[in-house]
Amino acid sequence: MTSLSRRTLVLGSAAVALSACGSSKSNGGANKSNGSTTGPASKVTAAGGSTAKPGDLVAIRFFKSGVAAANVPYRYTFGLGTADGTLETKGPDSVSFRVLDKAGAAEVVPATTVARHAKDLARPYWPLTTTLPAGTYQVELTVGTRKLEPAFIDVATPDAISVLSPGANLPALLTPTVKDAAGVKPICTRQPACPLHDVSLADALKANKPIAFLIATPAYCQTAICGPVLDVLLKHRTDAITFIHAEVYTDDSLQISTEAVRTFGLDYEPALFLAKADGTIVDRLDVIFDSDDVVAGIAKLV
Repeated sequence: MTSLSRRTLVLGSAAVALSACGSSKSNGGANKSNGSTTGPASKVTAAGGSTAKPGDLVAIRFFKSGVAAANVPYRYTFGLGTADGTLETKGPDSVSFRVLDKAGAAEVVPATTVARHAKDLARPYWPLTTTLPAGTYQVELTVGTRKLEPAFIDVATPDAISVLSPGANLPALLTPTVKDAAGVKPICTRQPACPLHDVSLADALKANKPIAFLIATPAYCQTAICGPVLDVLLKHRTDAITFIHAEVYTDDSLQISTEAVRTFGLDYEPALFLAKADGTIVDRLDVIFDSDDVVAGIAKLV
């Protein structure tokens, strides 16, 4: 089994290093967090080539470019920060988005106002949900009267995306459970361990119930968001849906990614897959989500 490489996600004038599935111990082990009690990350890294100056407001991409499938609705989540590396923990009530072509010459999506999301979550974000053809685009963010440096995103054809997307079927995977760890230790790095390890994904698919399947590593998220979003998910447990959590690494050495990571084609985390009773994925929430997003996602299942 081979691990996937660590990735740095770049947006406009800022980059945020999200915990990439399959990191090495030397890069990830020293950054172990305290799971669900972890607060929002306070720093991001300025990317080369930016014209932004320290203190300037910049857009931060909370998703991996290139994992959105062409012609399928996708939730592009953005945060705000400064060019010197400070992440915004409050932010405005709304942000205006406009999507342009790669050259910035033609408008693809007209100006859209998006409300701030942070219900039951310490870190705010602004999610733009839209459908785009394959290609590269500029996303123009306006905060109040300030127009920020454009953010570049890539949209891929479905066959070029490794991660399972809406429309695909959940695989009958024997994910680790309390009774059968399947070689993963620990099966949950949250402290205390979460209660979403009673049934494997394979067994859940036999129960003819909708499924919420989260791949996340509370202890090792480089931006400390896996624990908080897991806690958000726990707030909305219902008997009508089977909730399952799977870790990213097979053990605390962080050398090998789990079967769930490889099977679902992930090289970022967290990711929440929401599927109907027949196993068809109807939504995928990447990296960050609050209670409003979870409630809306669950509504699609029941």
